[in-house]
Amino acid sequence: MTACIGGTVTLHSIDPFNSPLIDLGFLSDPLDVQFILAAIKTAKAMFALTPWKGYVLQPFSVLGAAKTDNDIIAYIRSQTSTFFHPASTVKAGASSDSTAPLEASLKLKGAVGVRVVDASVFVSF
Repeated sequence: MTACIGGTVTLHSIDPFNSPLIDLGFLSDPLDVQFILAAIKTAKAMFALTPWKGYVLQPFSVLGAAKTDNDIIAYIRSQTSTFFHPASTVKAGASSDSTAPLEASLKLKGAVGVRVVDASVFVSF
C-alpha cells in the first residue's frame, strides 16, 4: 500500500544537531482519502451482513456513528497516523534523473561530502 503523494524532509537550520522538519504528507492527495473512504465503507457494509449478527453488537466510536462520507472523512483526517518507521523514502538514481535526490552511489546531489546510509534508501525492483 503506497500513498499517492510522498512527504518531505527539510532542514530546520544549518545546525546538524537540530532535528529535520518531517512532513509525511498524509492525505495530501484526494485519491488517498477516497481509497480509505472506500475501504471503510466496504468494511462497514461487510460487518452489517447476516453472518456477523451476534458478533457485531452495535456501532462503536465516532466512526461507528458516522453516516455521511463527510463524517467518515473527518474521522479519517483526525485518526490517520503511523507507527512504522518510514523507510525507503529517498529515491536514488542516475545523475540525469531529476526525480532522484541521491546518486546511485547514495551521495546527495548538489552537496559535497553527504551520503545517505540509513533505511531511508533501499534498492527496490
